[in-house]
Amino acid sequence: MKKLLNEMIKVLVAVILCMACLWFVLSFAWSSGDMSTAEKIAGVVLFLCVGPMYEGLKRVMRLT
Repeated sequence: MKKLLNEMIKVLVAVILCMACLWFVLSFAWSSGDMSTAEKIAGVVLFLCVGPMYEGLKRVMRLT
């Protein structure tokens, strides 16, 4: 039962991180001209850090 709960939490964390990343990708596609430089940089940094953030959250939450 604990293993199933851990897997469900891992999927939930991955979905939340991917939704945030997808929001920035769609923002770039729809309104790149309206975004400030800081928003563009934040989107690129988030996109590059999603994988390491996921692994870090798994490690911190002991979901391995």
